[in-house]
Amino acid sequence: MPLLPIHGHHTLRARFDDAIRRDVLPGSLLLHGPAGVGKQRLALWLGQRLLCTGEVPRPCGACQHCRYALAGGHPDIHWFFPRPRLKDADAAASKIFDDFREAIGERVKTGVYAPPAPEEGIYVSTMRAMVQSASLAPALAARKIYILGEAERMVLREGSEDAAGAFLKLLEEPPEKANIILTSSEPGALIPTIRSRLVAVRVPAMGSADVDAVLAEPAMQAAIGAAGGPKSREEQRRVANGAPGSLVGGAEWADALARA
Repeated sequence: MPLLPIHGHHTLRARFDDAIRRDVLPGSLLLHGPAGVGKQRLALWLGQRLLCTGEVPRPCGACQHCRYALAGGHPDIHWFFPRPRLKDADAAASKIFDDFREAIGERVKTGVYAPPAPEEGIYVSTMRAMVQSASLAPALAARKIYILGEAERMVLREGSEDAAGAFLKLLEEPPEKANIILTSSEPGALIPTIRSRLVAVRVPAMGSADVDAVLAEPAMQAAIGAAGGPKSREEQRRVANGAPGSLVGGAEWADALARA
């Protein structure tokens, strides 16, 4: 089962496409904006666009790289997001990547995912594995893509272990064949030395037609129902307020409903 189709953000996608064609896309990006507007899905689209080798317009959706990307299994698109802390703090990079492959497979299968639990984070062991991986050549494509969703949950120091220096150097001087994309709904929570090394791009709320397109996805309706969210489409539109992903956030949508 492929990732849910991307909806909305047409202007941003056109800007990214133009930057790629002119070879001026920054190597390290921060996509920031309200929770639930599809920042991680946009980052995945951008990764797919960067790797696509098919017919124009790209991403073509049909080439080998697009097929792997849409299935959530491209070996050169590394998608990290908050996860429970592994019991083994010194876990090998292979074990960490296995954990994320399993988690990504679950996200692809369900199509929609809720915000992370309070105890979940992008821990030092993950950051260490990412930095180590970035020094290796791509497995299949011409370049590698690193996506850190909800990057405000990064933990760069734990006890005596410090991944901050290596990660900052990676952002400042990304490998020639790598792109690093962070997403955040709370960019102010990122430490200034990280923010200063990223080109920030604001991802706005979605328009009503694009919200409707997201709400029309069966997986989205299933997720809203599982979260006990609003039942009528009209109420869903009102509560979403341009951020349909927020409807699967439990307490978040409940607060929005109370204010609506």
